[in-house]
Amino acid sequence: MTIEVTTQNAELEPQLVQEQEPHCPCRSALHSGVEPPAVSDLTVREREVMLLLGAGLPNPALARQLGIAERTVKAHVARIIEKLGLRTRLDAVVLAIVHHGLLCPDGTKGSLR
Repeated sequence: MTIEVTTQNAELEPQLVQEQEPHCPCRSALHSGVEPPAVSDLTVREREVMLLLGAGLPNPALARQLGIAERTVKAHVARIIEKLGLRTRLDAVVLAIVHHGLLCPDGTKGSLR
């Protein structure tokens, strides 16, 4: 059995997507003027930790990368979650990916990897 994949018509028109997903919370959040997280409240080290969280590093690898104890990493993650009003580490990871440009010292808007 052979499956042929073509790229013809692979791009959906925005109007068609809106009609199919009118109540998508992602769509409304992206277009509702939601303010980005208050990353200015984070210390430089907390921003570094958050960027590495966004890269998918577990605590031991994060600690090695930053040259700090794993216990210190856990403390930084807890403070990040508290300062940004998040509920979980996963929330911090998602914010780190979505708002990379706000966290990155050189202001790049690219991917974390």
